[in-house]
Amino acid sequence: MAKTELNEPKRSFKLEIISFILFMGVAAAMSVLKVENYISLSMVGVGLLALYLNDVNKAVDLILAILWSGLYAYFCYVNGLASNGVLISLFYLVIKLHDIAFKVDTKELVKENNKLKGNEIFALLVVSACLVVGSFFLSRLWINEKLAIFDALSAVLFCISLYLMMKRTTEYFIVRLIAMAGQSAIWVAVALLYGFGTGSLHITLMFVAYIVYDMFRLNKWSYNHTNIAVKEKSILDSEEYKQAQRKYDRAHKTGLPSKSVGVDKDSKRK
Repeated sequence: MAKTELNEPKRSFKLEIISFILFMGVAAAMSVLKVENYISLSMVGVGLLALYLNDVNKAVDLILAILWSGLYAYFCYVNGLASNGVLISLFYLVIKLHDIAFKVDTKELVKENNKLKGNEIFALLVVSACLVVGSFFLSRLWINEKLAIFDALSAVLFCISLYLMMKRTTEYFIVRLIAMAGQSAIWVAVALLYGFGTGSLHITLMFVAYIVYDMFRLNKWSYNHTNIAVKEKSILDSEEYKQAQRKYDRAHKTGLPSKSVGVDKDSKRK
């Protein structure tokens, strides 16, 4: 067990480095082959750095958050995704500012047994529905967007995942996965509708990288919690604990007293 505990973080770190190099290599190849442009390559670079350097340094986090939000808003504007451009860019920046201001440890993905309560779920659904409807009609009226409803749904779902990340709830993992899949789908649709070369494939690749990295984080989180449970169990199963238990049992053959030993009002023992 001890050997596995030492090797697991190193193995995870190596996989993260390899995946970073792999995704950046594919993104660079797209630019070299003129499938995508070099400007959108910066979106992938900033997106992956924001992911891998998360919580390393607050100043770095802030700079990368501003760059990511600005670049994402720009490419959403270029590709006509109004809801994504406004909602995600602003909400992501607000969440990062919150984490930096309150010194939140973002390496702690979720808190044990921290689930949304019924009233929180209801409020979240109501707010989300209002955002979907409002952003849908604004997109249709503002730029007559073809993918307005899908744009609104994917953007709001992504914002929900960011909110759950901030709350550190156990629902975060599944919502995050669905949100990343939705983002990948909407950008693939943009590429098919409007053609390549506008950053759509690069951004799709970025969200696919997020899904892969989330799998690493989920595996690491699961491993750590399983390891903690095994350690707690091993203490109770240890020979030292069993010896202490036998010694206690010999000293208290009759078990614990049913009542406290004390003196009553007339000074008689109970």
